[in-house]
Amino acid sequence: MWSASRAAAAEVADADIRVNMLFPGMTNTAIWGRDMSGMQDPDAVYPCARFLAALPTGGPNGTVFYRERPYEMFGDNEALLAEDRAEIARRRAEKEAAME
Repeated sequence: MWSASRAAAAEVADADIRVNMLFPGMTNTAIWGRDMSGMQDPDAVYPCARFLAALPTGGPNGTVFYRERPYEMFGDNEALLAEDRAEIARRRAEKEAAME
């Protein structure tokens, strides 16, 4: 998908059409066949989708976004992933506390 979105972005760049990719992350959807605690709710992806849809003319092109920020395929994404790990731990703790 990374390569396909970058290739499409390059092909239509002269027409000022933006082609970017949304990397949603681990999302708790029906595809798993059961509730996957700790994964984000599908509603958590909406802000990034809205952000991409509202990018201005001449905005980023051929970029992968995760949580409204560029995500590098081979870059250092540790800060973004650390935020996710902390959020997953928080949700698990809330769920465990609710079960007590």
